[in-house]
Amino acid sequence: MNAIVKPPAEARLFDSLVPVHMITSWLAAVRVTPTTHHVECVRASDTGFTVGDRATLTRVFSVLDFFWFALVSGDWNPVHTNYFFAAASPFKREIAHGMLIASTISAILGTTLPGKGTIYTGQTLHFTAPVYRGDTVVTEVEIIELLEKGGATLSCVCRVGEKVVIIGEATVKLPRPSAH
Repeated sequence: MNAIVKPPAEARLFDSLVPVHMITSWLAAVRVTPTTHHVECVRASDTGFTVGDRATLTRVFSVLDFFWFALVSGDWNPVHTNYFFAAASPFKREIAHGMLIASTISAILGTTLPGKGTIYTGQTLHFTAPVYRGDTVVTEVEIIELLEKGGATLSCVCRVGEKVVIIGEATVKLPRPSAH
């Protein structure tokens, strides 16, 4: 039997007094500026992976990114999705879901460095500062160790300006040379 799961009433995008149909109408009518997205990759070799290979992704996150991530993940914590609740929090406004920002690491690993065919096998993350709507996040990954059996360890850092907001390491199984 399939059950329909609905977020609790207090987990709405805006103040709980705004009916869901109004939010849906607003989302359908709003004109959204395309998200800023830029990727760069620096590799020492075209034939294989080398310690020091690195890639960056630059992205600006909007309120719609927060909403869609809440919708997909089910994380309706009002500090991310409710202006009034967040205004009364220590952050004073909505903050991004940490895993939304961390997903930029996955985007780099699966599309740029190492690239398509990469198998993500592990990740450590430390969330060091909040990210707000409209912040420009620059995510950098760098191969710091090549492992036996075709794996690698990569350092992962997300920054807003000079401030580190996420730091960690990822382990991956590298794609076969024909895959990238």
